[in-house]
Amino acid sequence: MKLLIRTDVAPQLGMGHLMRTLALAEEWIGQGGEVVLAFANMTEAGLRRAREIGAETVRLDGEPGGEEDAAKTAGAAERLGAAWVVADGYHFGDRYQAVIKGAGHRLMVIDDFGHAGRYWADLVLNANVYADELYYTNRHPDTRLLLGPRYALLRREFRRWLGWQRNIPDVAKKILVTMGGSDPHNVTELIIEAVRLIADIPVEVVVVVGGSNPHAARLKEAASGSAIRLVYNVANMAEWMAWADVAVSGGGTTALELAFMGLPSLLVELADNQKAVAAALERVGAAKNLGWHVDLTPDRIVQALVGLLQDPQERRQMTQRGRRLVDGKGAERVVGILLGHRILLRKVEEGDCRLLWEWANDPVVRQHSLSTDPIPWEDHVRWFRAKQGDPQVVMYVAELKPGLPIGQVRFDVQGTEAVVSVSIDGRYRGQGLGGRVIAEAAEDMLQKGVETLLAYIKPGNKASVQAFTKAGFRVMGTKIVDNQPVIQMARRVAGTGRDEDDDGN
Repeated sequence: MKLLIRTDVAPQLGMGHLMRTLALAEEWIGQGGEVVLAFANMTEAGLRRAREIGAETVRLDGEPGGEEDAAKTAGAAERLGAAWVVADGYHFGDRYQAVIKGAGHRLMVIDDFGHAGRYWADLVLNANVYADELYYTNRHPDTRLLLGPRYALLRREFRRWLGWQRNIPDVAKKILVTMGGSDPHNVTELIIEAVRLIADIPVEVVVVVGGSNPHAARLKEAASGSAIRLVYNVANMAEWMAWADVAVSGGGTTALELAFMGLPSLLVELADNQKAVAAALERVGAAKNLGWHVDLTPDRIVQALVGLLQDPQERRQMTQRGRRLVDGKGAERVVGILLGHRILLRKVEEGDCRLLWEWANDPVVRQHSLSTDPIPWEDHVRWFRAKQGDPQVVMYVAELKPGLPIGQVRFDVQGTEAVVSVSIDGRYRGQGLGGRVIAEAAEDMLQKGVETLLAYIKPGNKASVQAFTKAGFRVMGTKIVDNQPVIQMARRVAGTGRDEDDDGN
């Protein structure tokens, strides 16, 4: 199957849009598909990277994001027989999306802040920490949202670092500096000036110079006479992130890569669209935000950098929080959803009230519930509205593909624990979907700060025990809930200080 990706990179602009779409392309190709990258503007460095991963490239003339562009993109998708069109860029607005959808193509838009106004795409992907449904209230009823860092599109070079453990030295000495592919404001030179002022710590510094950076000569001069090493247009960024103890980086796509690698980082806001990224990562404790690049001075950078170099506890916390936030499986998840191999979760909506009532009153569901009595409609409506208005309750509808609901998952949260309830539509039982639904929802909750997930299952319900086991839960023993004995199962996030094999008592 073919994937048509539509994005652009122009000189003096960041390559973040391209890099995340190439991460998606790598995963698609890795699963046996073909990728065509369509563009109106592209740098030589961008073309080279696309071809290195095996993607075809095609130029589309015309104003990027206009209706003519949309028509040409739709035509290319038709000729290629593309299974999906993926668009990444702030110029791909509502009219562009409407044309693609009107031509009968499945469309995913990669987004950062709800720039399009109205969304017509089948899927909208926003992998930022701050991603929220509020950006997309004006969307087609069939549009589904993929929100948060669990969908972060990391390149395949990062895959080999899954499960890797970072060493946290008492005093950090290895500094990685990266300001993206172009760095039009030459902030890299300012960082070089700052690190040359560090006197009391014998630091090693590697500066990554992007393939579209126009300031290479000045940077070479700025680093001359020092131990600072410049490396150009690297293809092994993950290895440099593993080498380093700390990083000074732009707040773009690289920031999520740093979080996955557990590399304690100082982030610089190089563009308006990086402000929310840097602020959100600081808020969750995965990085520190130095702020807007124009406001920085060498002294301020040195003060923040030396403080981080000398604080192993803060670096350890950044490492733990970053790796918990970004697990490196985002591209795999997204491609799985595009191919229909992974479960799609969406928040429960008002229109789901009757559907959940029908599922809840299924005879098999009632048999295995703690209360076996049928649920009257009026009672269900009151319960549904109370749950929707409770900030401690998270409810998802699971879909096999957009518009095909197969079950629901509910989490009742208390502090860092949440109790899981799940039901699968009777038409889809016996297909192994229960475990997949639970696993997908569990991964989402564990990335949101919940540390322990608990499930209570009536004795004799072997199918539920199997489904939860498949989703990574362990049997922890038995307990009494609502005056009935139940099997207690649990899944805990790594590093909570408790062994997943204990009895939970």
